[in-house]
Amino acid sequence: MHKRGRMQNLGILFDWDGVIIDSSKLHENSWEILSGIRELIGELKENGIPYCIASSTPKANIEAVLNKVGAKELFPNIVAAEDVSFGKPHPEVFLKAAQTIGIAAKNCVVIEDAMDGIEAAIRAGAARIAIRSTHRHKEFLHAHLTVDTVKDLGIKEILSVHASHKSDYDKYSKLSKEDAHFRRGSVKGNVEFRADLLVASEGRGVSGTVTIRWEQKKEASIWLDYRGTELGQVLLDGKEILPDWKGGARLILPKTESGFHTVCINIRVESNRSGMGLTLVNADQESFLYTNFVPMEASSLYPCMDQPDIKAHFQLSLTCQKDWLVITNTREAQTVETADVIRHDFCKSRPLSSYLWHFSAGNFVSVSYEGQSSVPMRLFFRKKKQAYLDHDVIFSLVDRGVLWFEKFFGVPFPYEKYDQIFLPGFYWGGMENAASVVLREEILFESPPSPEQLFDRGNLLLHELSHMWFGDLVTMKWWDDLWLNEAFATWVSYRAQRDFKEFGNAELVFLEDVLHKAMDEDDLASTHPVVVDCPDTEQAFLNFDAITYQKGACLIQQICSHLGETRFSQGLNHYLQSYFDKNADLNDFLTAFEDKDLHKFSEQWLMSTGYPTLKYSLNGDYRTEEFENRDYYPISRKLVEVKDESFVFLNLDQKGYGRVYIAGLKDSSLIECIKSCPEPIFKLGLLQQYWNGVWHLEYSVPQYLGIVCSLAENNDFVLQAGIRKLLQILSMRSDLLDYSLCQNLGKTVYFASDQQNRQAFLLWIHSLYLKKDRKSLCEIRDGLELRLEQKRALELNLAGLGEAVSYSLDSSEECRLHNLRLELIQAVRLEPKSTLHGLMNQKLGNHTLDSATFGKVAPSYFWCAESSMVSEYFVCVTKLLKQPLDMVLKHHWLNSMFPGRYGKQALNCLPQILNEDPSLSDRRTLIRWQSLIQNWARLCL
Repeated sequence: MHKRGRMQNLGILFDWDGVIIDSSKLHENSWEILSGIRELIGELKENGIPYCIASSTPKANIEAVLNKVGAKELFPNIVAAEDVSFGKPHPEVFLKAAQTIGIAAKNCVVIEDAMDGIEAAIRAGAARIAIRSTHRHKEFLHAHLTVDTVKDLGIKEILSVHASHKSDYDKYSKLSKEDAHFRRGSVKGNVEFRADLLVASEGRGVSGTVTIRWEQKKEASIWLDYRGTELGQVLLDGKEILPDWKGGARLILPKTESGFHTVCINIRVESNRSGMGLTLVNADQESFLYTNFVPMEASSLYPCMDQPDIKAHFQLSLTCQKDWLVITNTREAQTVETADVIRHDFCKSRPLSSYLWHFSAGNFVSVSYEGQSSVPMRLFFRKKKQAYLDHDVIFSLVDRGVLWFEKFFGVPFPYEKYDQIFLPGFYWGGMENAASVVLREEILFESPPSPEQLFDRGNLLLHELSHMWFGDLVTMKWWDDLWLNEAFATWVSYRAQRDFKEFGNAELVFLEDVLHKAMDEDDLASTHPVVVDCPDTEQAFLNFDAITYQKGACLIQQICSHLGETRFSQGLNHYLQSYFDKNADLNDFLTAFEDKDLHKFSEQWLMSTGYPTLKYSLNGDYRTEEFENRDYYPISRKLVEVKDESFVFLNLDQKGYGRVYIAGLKDSSLIECIKSCPEPIFKLGLLQQYWNGVWHLEYSVPQYLGIVCSLAENNDFVLQAGIRKLLQILSMRSDLLDYSLCQNLGKTVYFASDQQNRQAFLLWIHSLYLKKDRKSLCEIRDGLELRLEQKRALELNLAGLGEAVSYSLDSSEECRLHNLRLELIQAVRLEPKSTLHGLMNQKLGNHTLDSATFGKVAPSYFWCAESSMVSEYFVCVTKLLKQPLDMVLKHHWLNSMFPGRYGKQALNCLPQILNEDPSLSDRRTLIRWQSLIQNWARLCL
């Protein structure tokens, strides 16, 4: 038989007495290994399955017997009495044995001959095989398999038990809509939840007791979701029980009658580095422990009814080291200090869904504030960030945001305080935990921010704040309405920014960042309706993309426009008041506005894909690509007069969701129309309509670039929007990267601070290098050095740009090529962790670049890549995409394949990757990118 490699994620844990030897029948001078053990060990070795003895017997006794029978080499791994503090049925011995062989306990099969051992295996979350020995079969009801002797056990039986246990975990580590509906129907009202937890040394996990009290409507067997590390004692209504821990994921409680019930459970959970569940991060020799529970990660920390429509009153007591601060959803009631630790006791929360409960603990520094809203506010951050904290700006914006939302919603701020926690390594923008919002610490800028960065940060802060009403106070019933939470928060955050003078272009930014992105996504073969069915929690984020956020926000805007803002605001007030501290769904939301047309609108637009296209011409002819059975609403008309001509444009305010463009318009006429329009929104509408014409092949890409360059004298938002599209095109069309175009762009944005302007400036530098215009490069270098001395611009930007220019002037061809690539990347503030050659030659599956960094490195690489290196690069990308990498990283690898000039190579790679049969979410991502590349290839190849 061919020897196989190691089977991943399977380990075997042997009890000693009764499984490997039997001390009740044998004596020291006649020890023998039980019949069948040697053969079983041989099968495990042949199949590469690691194994370990896990026993409460002293190790010296075990080794003495193994030496006596000449079997020491068969058992290299032993966890014995001196390695643990507790005996069975405590699960410690199995947890340590699993750790010894490097396999999670949930992926191990325990072979035992005693009830205490089977119970310990259950509490470790492992699969169980019982050796009957002197017991009866029915005594081992909690074992997956019971056999008479070890001789009856082989690799086939072990793999079957492991598969069954894994199947249980796969089934119960997610929650189906049907199961959630059943449990909601069995539980009356809200649940009471209390957690008394102790943080382990260095934040490596928590242990303690959770108590859950609920009222049951009818006789039923209720279950709790729990995927923690260890399950301790369980008391149901004061009586100790041993629940069936299905797959180490679902605790099945005995059937109980209607009325109130209380379960008290001892737990232990290890922290992780994933950013989900209970996460530990270390930065600058400081530690930070935090929770992140969307969509069903609360049960990875504590037993609970982990579904949004069963809300609970949460109360936390957390004991940790004295130099840590602790934050949760409520105010601190008291602290109790002992010699070594401090216990933080918190008040009981108002009803919250399990995914919105939160705590953070660590070496935080805090700042407090109380403004006009009278809501106590605090910021928490690590000490290093204190020098960069513009807390007055953040507090002022959030305070005004509270007042704005209170007026718009007609409902006071629902919580007793509002904390914002800036965490290192948090990979989302933010998370709306009730009254304790978590944010990426990168928005505490270490260098002077650009207007775009300030706008984006303001939008993020208001987005998370709006969730306190829409998402936290009133929460979805199930995850198929998660889109409504996020789409509404996206829309209302931009709407609020329109009323804050520091965000003067909010309406224009909404059009570019939300409307245009939504339609771009809606063009792809991977598009989907805004409202999609979510059969289980595993699929909650499957369609979380620009359709969910951006198109959803656009359709919320359509509802607001249809009703009028006053009526829309009144409907929101009715909705929030009706479902205060409760759950609601899309039907409840639409019904609150008392407009029967909204249900029809929902069916036609929220539950379908695509958008209409309207093409009209100078002579008044028009053509529409409409959808059947959809209602349409009037769009705006705008008269624009230039010289001796007058034009009527449709939908220039872009209030309609669809692509509108005019045919046969001369470039010179369009330029004059843009220049003559005083309102920026109409200027942007004209430029976007021309781009829509490019998309539908009415105009060419070079024509569009010419339009943008002709606007270079007006450095306003409209020009910036054009530059963003232009840079996207130039990254795909190297043949358009000519000197005069880049020079015009570069001079327009010579020392601008925002990202796309720096990129345009770098393109200018690169075009000068290609032209070998040494004189111009020297002039730019000298100008940069002067401005650095005067400190009149962003230090990092100018330093990086200066280095890029200097390397462009280097005499060594090889050095110049290598360093120009590297410094172009550094100049856009990416700070790569390896050189470009290091990136190319890195070990597959052991990448050194984090996903966010690489996502920005790749476009810079393509600006100056040589065709020979690109081919090598695509080989690397294709191999990496076949590996089980983080989906965010996969997005960035695919993004790097995006440029149109390498589109054919990218398209050739994708079918090979798709044939590997990745997961459904991976497959949809790959199909999306395949469609996107094909669309761009139509324009750019």
